[in-house]
Amino acid sequence: MLRLRRARLHWLVRALYLEGAAVLGIVLYLANAASAWVILALPAAIAVAVKLYDMVLDATGPPDT
Repeated sequence: MLRLRRARLHWLVRALYLEGAAVLGIVLYLANAASAWVILALPAAIAVAVKLYDMVLDATGPPDT
């Protein structure tokens, strides 16, 4: 889905990122600390950060062999 080229995240890390962000968004919403959009925006923001990390690795890493 993100088409990561360099970043190889373990399946457990990927699950923790997605579900952890969703749970954090729900907790923030239930605590009236954020609006309902946080439930959707937080996982999306983490996905963008992971994609940017992959792009930085691709730009600065050694060439593929």
